[in-house]
Amino acid sequence: MTCDIDSSNENEAWCGERRAQVAAHLKSERLKHRELADWPAWHVAPIVSIWAVENQSATREIACWVICGDVPTDTISAQSTMTPRAAVRAFATKWHDAASQMAKANPAKIQTSGKLERAHELALFLEVRARQLTDWANDDSMWDVDDL
Repeated sequence: MTCDIDSSNENEAWCGERRAQVAAHLKSERLKHRELADWPAWHVAPIVSIWAVENQSATREIACWVICGDVPTDTISAQSTMTPRAAVRAFATKWHDAASQMAKANPAKIQTSGKLERAHELALFLEVRARQLTDWANDDSMWDVDDL
């Protein structure tokens, strides 16, 4: 985990706001879950946070990951992404693919609430964020020993 916010109070406030954002996302998407942690599994404040969401069973396994911050709030399954680092890589791949489809203005493959007129602008934004996520996923200094 890393942080670009100067004070721990600002970092805590930012993470608290992101937690509320994730909770609202889970509710709006009607994603049933057991528990949402008080703290992100990984974050770079004030840009991005990755949150583990537990399934409803007693096993308390991670069902999905949610990403939010100065990025689109998005969800991926934890089935093949067992660590926050793997989740960051998966979001980067997903967004790179989505940006490519948006750039081609292929409406059948675009899964976004944005308007098609803004597809090019959204594609550029997603591609920039996808590259940044890829860079962070590839940077060992961004990760705890367990995620290497």
